Amino acid sequence: MKIKFIAFVFAGLLLMQIKNTRAQSALAVNAVLTADSMASGTYKDVLTSFFHLSLDNLTGAEKSVSYSFNVFALMLRQNHELNLDKNYDRYSAVRNTNVDFQLGIDENLKPNNFSAGVKYAFINQRDITVGNGFLKTYLASTTEYTLLNQRIAEKISTLSNVGEMVKLSDQVNNWFSNPDYIFSMLDPQLKTFIVDCFSSEGFTFLSKEKVTAPGYSYRSAVTAVFDSIKNSYQKKWLGTLSLNVNSFDHSSTLSNVNGSVELLKGLVDGSHKTNLELNFKLNGVLSDDTTTLNKSLGRQVVSYEGGVNFIVKGWGLNQSFLELKAAAADNIVLSKLYYGETMHQFTLNGTISIRVSENLRIPVEFKYDPVTQNVLGLLHVTSDFNWMKYFSGK
Repeated sequence: MKIKFIAFVFAGLLLMQIKNTRAQSALAVNAVLTADSMASGTYKDVLTSFFHLSLDNLTGAEKSVSYSFNVFALMLRQNHELNLDKNYDRYSAVRNTNVDFQLGIDENLKPNNFSAGVKYAFINQRDITVGNGFLKTYLASTTEYTLLNQRIAEKISTLSNVGEMVKLSDQVNNWFSNPDYIFSMLDPQLKTFIVDCFSSEGFTFLSKEKVTAPGYSYRSAVTAVFDSIKNSYQKKWLGTLSLNVNSFDHSSTLSNVNGSVELLKGLVDGSHKTNLELNFKLNGVLSDDTTTLNKSLGRQVVSYEGGVNFIVKGWGLNQSFLELKAAAADNIVLSKLYYGETMHQFTLNGTISIRVSENLRIPVEFKYDPVTQNVLGLLHVTSDFNWMKYFSGK
């Protein structure tokens, strides 16, 4: 009977070790699902991982309402079982795809045009929800912790006293799961077992001196590994391709086709309280020449913009509180130049964006024309909402 009970406890220890390993994986997956909260406002404007609603140019005559959604997030609302890590590789293409809609509103608050489009991230290294290899990198970085778990379980299983086995296994579980539970709180016999774990090879990053320090917290150490990898992703590239079509005022006839390429690159590690991002955009438009009655797409315009976004973090979960973006842009009319219009229109642009709450931002955009010395101000309100946290049990 005692042998059966010891075997049962040993099986429980192994299960605990497996559960702890899975818990490390779950830590990555759950943080992956909520990592969108760490993204800057500029990042979310370029590509949303969930749902994005924007009210644009609220103080101007021509207002608009924009709505974007991530295809995978929409699928997730219909099928909650997609909220599993195994589906992230399977649906990588749809996770990188946004669908955009915009409704134009005139000064009388009546709809006057409509646009729809699709955007695909051909490079997406910055968001850990779709960053290739993030989870694999995390698990590979914690293999020595997993090995330590296994060796401790093996040491405890050699005890003949069942009560001691249960007591030490409870302590190990607390050490693994509670960041406030440090090495000095462990039973002397368990400390000896942990020291003996380093008597054979298998460790390079972990050392006996590090793990057996009185104030060593196993849980905090594992979390620190995850945070380090997560923060490194905030410096990586995001690149998108998009295509949008617009209708004429009060009609369904096509008025213009807009294609663009946009790049975003972080400059500072995500662990800092401030950050910098580079933002580049190239845009091409085929539009109708409004000076003629013929409806065609003969007018061709190309524009490009390059700038830097300064981010100040202040909200929880390492979120941005204030963003200041400065950029230079040039609008080039290649054909069908209007009367009084110049081929090049160079502007200096700036955006001040304040995060009012976790999901609500108020960006104020300025455009300055050095030639005419005119300043145009645009007020926007954007909301980024994430249904995924409800599906992840948070």
